[in-house]
Amino acid sequence: LKKCQDCGAVFVYPRPSFAVLLAGYQREYFQSGDHLEWGYEDYFRLEGEVRETARRRLQVMSTYTGGGTLLESGCATGWFLDEARQQGFEVQGVEISGFAAEWGRENLGLSIFTGALSEAGFDDEAFDVVVLWDVLEHLSDPLAELREINRILKKGGYLFVSVPDTGSIWARVMRGSWFGYAKIREHIYYFDRKSRSMGMHRAGFTVANMQSSPFL
Repeated sequence: LKKCQDCGAVFVYPRPSFAVLLAGYQREYFQSGDHLEWGYEDYFRLEGEVRETARRRLQVMSTYTGGGTLLESGCATGWFLDEARQQGFEVQGVEISGFAAEWGRENLGLSIFTGALSEAGFDDEAFDVVVLWDVLEHLSDPLAELREINRILKKGGYLFVSVPDTGSIWARVMRGSWFGYAKIREHIYYFDRKSRSMGMHRAGFTVANMQSSPFL
């Protein structure tokens, strides 16, 4: 791990290529049996928890936006998108895992592009809302992702992001034993409040609010 002396972000060095990341996010990631270091023991057993988290997040979002077009980058199987659709959003997803994207298309009837956000070719100002739930830390170039989101987000639109917080009390107390660092095979970047704010501003966003929330 290395730390940026400017913004304070911590990152894996050398950073893996997109091809390496892509190879890791297939079926085995969602049913790995090695979830303490990589992926999920059985992601599908967590559907109830993921959907409950989605409803809590949508409740927070309702303070800022009441509907419109919504994109989730890194949508996995699409359970958040399904909950958002039930609350009136017109939803689309992007997911690099072919396995997860296909599952969401076939089982939930969702529109999910398989690949990276930069490959999806969305028009400028295409969406009222974009969400990144526990995704930014997995990317080898999070700033490029945020700038692409800025391009496709309508003026006055909202981006909602969740990431593990290296400045949290749990991270400070547990240090090297913190769960975020245990996931070093998939967590490429680690952010605190300062690095999150600087990254958002560099991508052209104004930060409206930051708050702690439970994991999952």
